[in-house]
Order: sequence, then C-alpha cells, then structure tokens
Amino acid sequence: MAAKISLCILTQLIFLISLQGGPILAQDGPSGEPAQEDQAISGQQPISDAAYQMPTSGRSLKDSVVMNSRNKAGFSLGLFGLYDRTILESEPVSDTDTREMLVLPTVFINLGRRKTQFHVDYSLEQRFFSDATNLGDLTFHTGNVSFVSMPNRHWTFIATDEVRSAPSDLLSLSGGFSPGLPIENPIGPGISGYSYERVFMNRGAAQLNYSPDRKTSIGFQGNSQVFRYETSGVNDTDAFNVGTNFERKLSRRYDMNIDFMYGRYETASGVRQDELKRLSGGLGYQISKKWRLFGNGGVEWVDTPGHSYIPSYFSAAIGRTTDLSIFSISYTKAAQYQLGTPQLNNTHTISLSIDQRLTSKSSLTLGAYYYRTEPYAEHVLQNTFISGAGFKYLLFRYIMASISGNYEYQDRAFNLDNSVPLKRLEIYAGIEIILPGVSRH
Repeated sequence: MAAKISLCILTQLIFLISLQGGPILAQDGPSGEPAQEDQAISGQQPISDAAYQMPTSGRSLKDSVVMNSRNKAGFSLGLFGLYDRTILESEPVSDTDTREMLVLPTVFINLGRRKTQFHVDYSLEQRFFSDATNLGDLTFHTGNVSFVSMPNRHWTFIATDEVRSAPSDLLSLSGGFSPGLPIENPIGPGISGYSYERVFMNRGAAQLNYSPDRKTSIGFQGNSQVFRYETSGVNDTDAFNVGTNFERKLSRRYDMNIDFMYGRYETASGVRQDELKRLSGGLGYQISKKWRLFGNGGVEWVDTPGHSYIPSYFSAAIGRTTDLSIFSISYTKAAQYQLGTPQLNNTHTISLSIDQRLTSKSSLTLGAYYYRTEPYAEHVLQNTFISGAGFKYLLFRYIMASISGNYEYQDRAFNLDNSVPLKRLEIYAGIEIILPGVSRH
C-alpha cells in the first residue's frame, strides 16, 4: 500500500511540475508589503498580494536555503533521535513511551527569479522504533509545489499544492508548524488524535489578483482538499471553495475589503453533503512599516443534511514582518472541517507563530494552535491544543544541529463513544546536512 501511495504522490508531483501552476495550498503566502528581491537572509520573498493578510514565508536556517530562488536545486538529510510519549487518561492510566530513530531526506527545486518563481520539494519522514512492533506503516510522504507569476504591476497569479500521505494520529516533523497560519482558511488544519488510519491528502489553491491602480485590488480564488482513508472510506471527503474579494486603500494606513466565499464539502460515500456561503467585510491598519492589524466580520449560511444554520463569522490578526523575523497571532470564528471527523463544525481557532533568524548561525521557530470545535447538530465540544518549538544552529556551512518538540492535547473525540483525553509529547534532536550550504551573509 505504501508503495502505491508513493507512486501516486510522485506521479502527481511530476504532473504538477509539467503544468507549472495547477491548482495548488500555500505553504508560502505573500505578505502585505512589496517584494524585495534577492534578500540574502530571508531567501525567496513573498510577492505583494492584498488578499493574504498575514505573512507565511519562513526565516529559519533551512528555509533560507530551500526557499531561496538563487538555489536552483538542493538536498537535505536529517538524522534524529526521537522520544514519543502518549498518555490516554483512562482507568487505569495508559501510557506509551517509545524511542525512535528518524531519517528525514528532502529534495527541492527552484526556477525563475523575478517576475516568475516556481518551487517544488519532497520529503520522506521515516521512523524506526527500537522497542515497539506491529505499529503499521509510519512513513510520512510530503510534497509541495508553488508557482508565482507577476507579469506586471496589475496582475498577480499564485498557485500552490501540498500532497501528503501519513498516519493521521501522529505529529509530522516535515509537515509540521509553518509560520503565519493563514486566517482565511475555511478548511481547518485541526487534527483528530483518535483517527488512527493512514490518510492521503491533497490540498490545492489558486488565486488571481488584478490591481487597476495602486489603491484597488480585485481577487478571485479557489481551493480544493481531498482526504482518503486507507481502511475505511466512510469519512473520505472532497471539499472545494471558490470566492472573490475587493480591496480598496482608504488612506496611507487604512484599507477595507469585502469578501464572498462558497464552499461544498462531500463525503465520497454520500453520507454528508454540506454547503457554506460566507459574506464578510473588514478593515486593515498598517501600524508601521513592519506591523499590520487586520479585522474581518460577517455572516455564514451553513446547510447540512436536514438542517440550516446562520452563524456569525469573525477573524482578526496582527503580524510583524522583517528580513529576519515573522510574528503573527490570529483568532478566527468560522465553520471548519476537522481532519478525522466527517462534518462541518463551529470552530474557534487561536494561533501564534514566530519564525526568527537569531544570528547568522541560528534560528528559532515557535508555534501554538488552539481549536474549540463543536458540530452544529450535536453540540458536543472538543478542545485541541497543539504547540511546537524548534532551534537550529549552524555547526558548519553544510551541517546544522536541530532540537525540537511538539505537544498535542485533545480532551475527547465527539465522533467516538467512551473516548478519553489524549496527550502526546514528541522531542527530537539531531543534525541536518544541507546542500547547497547556508549563507552567513
């Protein structure tokens, strides 16, 4: 099964590369400031795009190589020792401690430079347990493709895609925390720790922006997400969203926007067919050259089998972007789909992320995400908290030392009877070899 999934992922990546811009999910979205070409530390800079309110491009040592348009191709290999502790708060208490060896190879390609940029990467995360057996296939496959074109100052096109095959109940290191969690993501990134199946996921998005003048921007966007479970197809899900937005700069510091989105979420078995329509508007405030504040509110129309709901929608975020760091904190109240569950949920999301280049030889990444999820029809709450931290230090130009940790808490699974709270802690440390090497300038 793993071989078939690997072949499927490879085939999709080759197909997307040949198209150079099929439907694609942004791992790296544009910031609210104009692009600065050829930054030595921050690598490939995001292109200006008013529709993305928070920055997402990384500043870490590894990102400065992988996402740098100067590096046309490269390779990295991570070798880690990993400690994994899982606690199910049942009677008697059930604890599982495992010690693992982890190998993480990554390959990447960057094409283009100024008006057009193309990036593709693939990583394989393989775990080797020293004291556990019969745990199934624990291999993570992750591939990312992004294409950005800005032929002139009026038009911008962005397309991204992420393909992943992984166990749904484990935290991934390669596909883990990214700085600047997008607040306008109608499909939530939340996971269910009680879904133990292997999942194939394909998440793609595309966006076209037109700016007739320096104060006005009109955007059209769409995204799709596919979830396929290995052993049970009941929760196999197809989701897509399309929308449009209008932005107008009111003054040097203020701008306003109006957005409309339509989404449809279906299980492949036909058990559920949910629809979502959203109308919202908001204001943005450029506090300073580097700081931005944004707020958006409106109404949603949620249609599920046999029921209709009209909940309110709200999102707010504040962020800071420099050549050396990215900081963002956001809150969103919206209808979202949560991996491991078969329906749309009323979700409150709070996220905090920091990606900081400390010195020419070190970088720090922090991320924390909280989800409060409630199905519209069942009124059963589920709380999920995920956090992570990572530190990298350049030993030599081609070798980095890394130490990181992830923590997950989930109080119960509303789609499983008699479920109990889950806690999971992962700590790993090791070295990463990267070619070409990290520039210290």
